Amino acid sequence: MRTEEPEPQSKHNQRRRLLVHYLQLATNGLPLLGSLIAYGGSLLWAYLLEVSGENDYSRYRARVVAQGEPPVTASEFYMAQLERKYSRVSRCC
Repeated sequence: MRTEEPEPQSKHNQRRRLLVHYLQLATNGLPLLGSLIAYGGSLLWAYLLEVSGENDYSRYRARVVAQGEPPVTASEFYMAQLERKYSRVSRCC
């Protein structure tokens, strides 16, 4: 009489389980979906900061401090930016 051996898991299923396990280890045990949502949210926030111009002063300050010069204040920086933007002739209207 032949004994039945348990059916082995498919390779695809084994790979998927290993991938999920490794991703959970990489995210310190946080659920995978939650960490993906948090990562996507941080990417979206960084994008919005760049598009809106909120990150301009911090980049300016890092560059000026690296050159060894004293940076201007944030309000002076944004006023200079507004003057540079609106002092030119606009052909819009």
